[in-house]
Amino acid sequence: MSRNTMSRKAVIHKLLEIKQSLGLPLSKQKAIDKSITDVNYRIADDCLKKEFPLATFINHGGAPHEIKNEMVEMYVCPACGNTIRAVVFNGLLQRPFPKYCSECGKALKAPS
Repeated sequence: MSRNTMSRKAVIHKLLEIKQSLGLPLSKQKAIDKSITDVNYRIADDCLKKEFPLATFINHGGAPHEIKNEMVEMYVCPACGNTIRAVVFNGLLQRPFPKYCSECGKALKAPS
């Protein structure tokens, strides 16, 4: 980390200190609150893992069709809960892990 870089906690602490120490008007207090949420959204967080049910339709040709229910582990956005993609990704197109959530714009960290 360079000398001019501050951690997320340090930035939030400094903003809260400024907000509380000065008799700021409400509009400036709201601007500080907005900047705190912006700091939280720009710094990447690890995605959560959750299991979701998935119903798969299986066609057996002439035999009766079957619906197979299974649980699939998915990566979920830590801010809004939007599903990002399956943990075991066997798609034909191997897309890279997204940098941002498509719903809320939260920065995401690729799982290691």
